[in-house]
Amino acid sequence: MNIKGLRAFTRIMATGTLGAAAKSLHVSESALSRQLSLLEAELKLVLFSREKRRLVPTPEGEAFFAEAERILDSIEQIPEIANQIRRGPRRRMRIVAMPRIAATIAVPAISKFHDEHPDMEISLEIHPRRYMERWLASQQFDLGIGSLPSNHAAIETEHICRVPAVAVLPAGHALASRRSVHVTELSGDRFIMMPRTTLIGDQSAKILEQANFEPASQIQVSETPTTCSFAAQGFGVTIADALIPQVFGASVSVVPIEPKAFFDFGLLYPRDAKRTREIDRLIDLIKGEATSCVAGLGFD
Repeated sequence: MNIKGLRAFTRIMATGTLGAAAKSLHVSESALSRQLSLLEAELKLVLFSREKRRLVPTPEGEAFFAEAERILDSIEQIPEIANQIRRGPRRRMRIVAMPRIAATIAVPAISKFHDEHPDMEISLEIHPRRYMERWLASQQFDLGIGSLPSNHAAIETEHICRVPAVAVLPAGHALASRRSVHVTELSGDRFIMMPRTTLIGDQSAKILEQANFEPASQIQVSETPTTCSFAAQGFGVTIADALIPQVFGASVSVVPIEPKAFFDFGLLYPRDAKRTREIDRLIDLIKGEATSCVAGLGFD
């Protein structure tokens, strides 16, 4: 694998231009361009289209970006892995969680676990659901926490909680004091939605279809916390599970929607991986946090 090409590609994606990427890597633009071309030839992918001397990411480039970052992150961890080997065996646990469930369930559970096991080295990475299955199937992580269902043949799942779907509204919205709101009552609002290629985007779209409702104005973003951020800024409304808006406090109002709908969350395991005693204990803590969170929502 062309590591220099990977660094060139990710730096161009991060900075937005060939010139800025070359400057940050202390190489010439021509050298960086050659490294990128070699990577594209090796991968047999076109990562950027060249438009008027600008590099514009292709769909293939966008899809490859997250994977390239993970590869480089793994390479950068090699010195630390070597140090750990020299120091002797150390227990380690690798967890991946979705952004929409990390703060409310993963973080408090892992914090309690580490209080009990201070010698355990824990790695928690936050990634969208669409990447988790591949990484868990290849056993890059010991445990995943995310939305269900999962149909991957190499993944086992265990349900931990069911959460009502809610409308996330700006604070002070005219419907904020309602006990529930039908989605058609939001026809005058700008909708912030996830793309249908994501699990929550598809689930949310089905909720609207069930109500025969299509928003007149819609903006798509790639992560649920960002949809709620738009609502917190008073820019629009969104549909989410009732857990994620909790981190936004009084800046948003959360109202159950009609027709009623629910989102399911669970644990995802590599099917052939061995479950340790420590992982079983963390699972117990995660289940406890999930139960407490749902009970604390105050929704029927």
